[in-house]
Amino acid sequence: MIWYFKYDPQTFELLPGAIYAEEQPSNSTTVDPAGTPFPVFNVTKQTWESDPVKLAELEERQKNQPQVQDVQKQIADLYARVLNQELKGM
Repeated sequence: MIWYFKYDPQTFELLPGAIYAEEQPSNSTTVDPAGTPFPVFNVTKQTWESDPVKLAELEERQKNQPQVQDVQKQIADLYARVLNQELKGM
């Protein structure tokens, strides 16, 4: 028995869930898509590739999100302001 990874026959996008079978189901491969974001199967190369449109959208969303360092700096600034206000009130 072997694990098979199915893909949509029109879009070649990975379908959720692997199949453990003796015979290979149609529109499937033994190539594991692990580590490939937004996997699309390239039948010619017999590899999984990332969907370029979805990958570009993800990268754009990540650019627009505040970085962890920015959020940490904002928290530190707010904390300092609260401390300042408490000290002034004493």
